[in-house]
Amino acid sequence: MLSQVKKSSRSLFIAFVLSVPLTVAAQKLEKPVIDKFANDTTYFTTTEKIAATKSSMSQSVENIEAYLSKKKGVVFGHFSLVLSIDDHKCYHVTAGNQILLKLADNSIVSLSCIDDRQPKRISYGSHFLKTLDWACWSADIPFGLVENDFKKIAASPVVSIRIQTDEQNYDFDIKPKDTATLSKMFQLIVNAR
Repeated sequence: MLSQVKKSSRSLFIAFVLSVPLTVAAQKLEKPVIDKFANDTTYFTTTEKIAATKSSMSQSVENIEAYLSKKKGVVFGHFSLVLSIDDHKCYHVTAGNQILLKLADNSIVSLSCIDDRQPKRISYGSHFLKTLDWACWSADIPFGLVENDFKKIAASPVVSIRIQTDEQNYDFDIKPKDTATLSKMFQLIVNAR
């Protein structure tokens, strides 16, 4: 009996050790993009899903993904709002719409969308293969970040996000592991050189 427990715990430990690089690798910088004409370098973090209000097994989707970019010392954030077509109307984000980050200390960081964004329809599945077929709206929503925003986020992690569209607000609570991922993104992009 004891040997069976040792074998089970050993295989569990090996599975854990093998899965750690996957979570660590997800929090890194992409290969920098160099503009050969202007000789500018742009840095990007990997894109990570940081919040979901529906389960992954549901056909109804309400996700938010994030990545950060940096060019000439200026940092931009990008949230991708993904909503299923069956449950949501097409939304529109106008330049100046607010993105609110609620921090663990209950303070709020207010960011502004810097460009108009109309989502694109994305379909998954195949009628030919008779697999699950569903569609969603998805838009990359860019916003600017200043040094004061970084200081606030470094002092207290982000616990929820509100994205204001022309139609309504979308609120997302962030789980602790996703909060750590978002914090790591900010650290990576600030230190990118």
